[in-house]
Amino acid sequence: MHGSGLFVINPPWTLPAILEESLPVLREHLALDDGARYTLQHHIP
Repeated sequence: MHGSGLFVINPPWTLPAILEESLPVLREHLALDDGARYTLQHHIP
């Protein structure tokens, strides 16, 4: 899915750590080409 995104409102405080661990694995298994990437941004007030 080129150009897709996800915005999570009021996530649990543990979500960034979980995603930092799981997103590389998902990219490795789901990537269709060498251009597959992800960006994780979070804001702590």
